[in-house]
This record gives sequence, structure tokens and C-alpha cells, in this order.
Amino acid sequence: MKKVITSLRYGGIFLFVSLIMISCQRVMDFIPNSATQNKSIAKIVKTTPQFSLLETALNRAGLTSTLDGNGSFTVFAPTNDAFHAAGFNSVADINAVPVQTLTDILLYHVLDVKILSNAIPEAPNTEVGTLDAGKKIFVTKMNGKICINGVNVVTKDIKAKNGVIHAIDRVLFPPAGTIVDAVAGNPDFSLLLQAVLRAGTTGTDVAALLSSDGPFTVFAPTNTAFQNLLGTLGATSLDDIPAATLLNVLSYHVVPARVFSCNLSNGQVAGTALPGSSITFDLTSGAKVKGTGNTTASNIIKTDLVTTNGVIHVIDQVLLP
Repeated sequence: MKKVITSLRYGGIFLFVSLIMISCQRVMDFIPNSATQNKSIAKIVKTTPQFSLLETALNRAGLTSTLDGNGSFTVFAPTNDAFHAAGFNSVADINAVPVQTLTDILLYHVLDVKILSNAIPEAPNTEVGTLDAGKKIFVTKMNGKICINGVNVVTKDIKAKNGVIHAIDRVLFPPAGTIVDAVAGNPDFSLLLQAVLRAGTTGTDVAALLSSDGPFTVFAPTNTAFQNLLGTLGATSLDDIPAATLLNVLSYHVVPARVFSCNLSNGQVAGTALPGSSITFDLTSGAKVKGTGNTTASNIIKTDLVTTNGVIHVIDQVLLP
């Protein structure tokens, strides 16, 4: 069991390539032909149709004047499509968000230094502090492709007189807590949380481990995934499964590194926190991950839920070693 703890705490960095994301028309197609270098970031946002919801958000948060003034900023700017994907389909949706919450989200997209794409190192998950109380984003650049917390940069290096804009195809949400906090705060993970607590009765405090510094990547089965497993086993509850078995199964869902969706490649094999075990990724028809003991692969139904100590991807089937 000590090996399980050790492999949870330590692990190599797993390099992968790309996952198909939301298709999005290039923002540069909407940038006016006049040179942007003489405009502030705020004015570029204002005059770019695909940034209209971002403009609304900046105005509501009182950040327009900041990005219109002096300074040197990098803004990872969500397009309208990115806002729509996050459930913000209209001005009313944005205005319904508390100002402080919106401010924190927007500041998580801003750096207080100008960074052009050619200054980003070719590396996975480079940590960068944001204006949201220094909360970190993770910048990956591989083969010239750039993503932030797994989110694609769809147009890079829109230069402004006070910095640079890189347009992205999803909204970045700052982490609110650890992996365990995220699991405990999501009703669709109630059986996963129950499994974590039951596995802890073995003497290995899984909750404490997944609350530690990490980083970890957790492939988190939904309640439906656990219910399907129980039905297959002929069990009525997780109490019917030995705690030691649950510990092994949960360890098999943890990769001891920070792995975002844009780091994944088809056919990649990644070692897990269960010693001597691995999972395999299939991106040929949607994103899937398969355990050795599974007859079919699990769909990855939601990606890149960022936490303070790692990242969560949601899956629809329990992985079996």
C-alpha cells in the first residue's frame, strides 16, 4: 500500500498531443484591417464582433478602463463561441453573474506582462501567475500549437499598444479548491466521494492524498458510471465492494501528473497511481480512455476541470485495472 501512496505523490510528466475541441472561426477574420498596434486591448475588443460578449463582461466587471490604459498585458480572450460553450448565450446571462465572480474569472485570463507566442517555451504546462490573486494557468506549446489549461489558442499575437491578445475557444475558470473539494461540491460525484471515503477505511487516506499538493489528474466517473458498475456486479451499494478493492480501483483513475486535454494523443498509454498499471487513450471517434479490465472504452464527457492541485476529466464508465 505504501507503493500506492508513493506513486500518488510522485510521477513523471506525460506528454501527449491534441484533442479535438470546439470548432471556431478564426477571430482574425473579424479583426478590422486597420493596424491594431495603435489601439488598446479594450478598443480591439470593442471593435471585434467575436469579442462582443467579452466586451460586455469587461464593462460589467469595471475592467475596461484598465485594459484601455497604460500597462503591458497579455489577455487570453474568449470568443463569443467560447462564452456560448460556457452557458453565457446573451448579455443577460453575463449580467446575471455576480460582479466579483465575473471579475475573478476575467482576471484569470490576464497577465501583467506582454508575452508573444514566440516567447512561449516549447513545453507542457508551464506555470504562469495571473491577475486573479496570482492563481496559476498552465501554458502548453507543442509543435507550435498553444493551449491554456487545455483550452486552444485559436488566434495568436493580436498586438495592441498596451499588450497582446491571444483568442481562445473556451472560457477559463479559476480553481475553487482541491480535487476533493471539486468532487465534494458536485452532486454527480456523490458516489465517487463515497468510494473515496470507503477506500480510506483501509488505512490509506485517499481524501488526504488527493487534497495534497500533487499534481494529479483524476478521471472521475459519474454517479451513473458507478451505478452501472454495481449493476454489472450484482451489488446494491458500494458497501458490497471490499474497501481494498475500491482503493485499487480509485488509484487506477489517478495519473500522478497534470494532464490537460490538449496533452492527449491517440493510442497514448499512461501509467496510473496503481503500481504496474496503465490506461490507454483513443481519440479516433471522440475522446475515450480504456482500462485493462474494461471490454469497452469510457467516453471522456467533460474535460479540464482545473483544481489547485491538478485537473479532473469526467468519464461515463468506471475504469477497471
